[in-house]
Amino acid sequence: MESKVNNTSGTGSNFSQSKAFVSTQVPVSGIAKESRTITIDRDKGSYAYIVLDNYPTNLNIKQLTLKVYRKVNGKFEKIDVKTYDISPDTYFTYIKYSFYIAGDYAFDMYDSSDQFINTANVTVNYN
Repeated sequence: MESKVNNTSGTGSNFSQSKAFVSTQVPVSGIAKESRTITIDRDKGSYAYIVLDNYPTNLNIKQLTLKVYRKVNGKFEKIDVKTYDISPDTYFTYIKYSFYIAGDYAFDMYDSSDQFINTANVTVNYN
């Protein structure tokens, strides 16, 4: 299955104005500096935060599924799927994600009904 990496606007009416991005900063009220490129240690790896910001509308979902893709030979391939419990009464959430391999990543986000919400992208390089 290929990432919806080119579809970066939420499709559900509740998420039509949502923003998804990756940051090395912990988001405060959904605000953090977007990182399109991050650098990790080749031996230890590192982490960043995958952010979903739906301001001013609350998320209104109790679970968020993150489907993680990494580009391999020019195509995004699914490498991980995890579901997280989140608070439906806030307008943003974030997930700390660890990276150990350099490459281009896409993070597709879905609600518990498997409806696509948005995509965050980042390039990971070794230092």
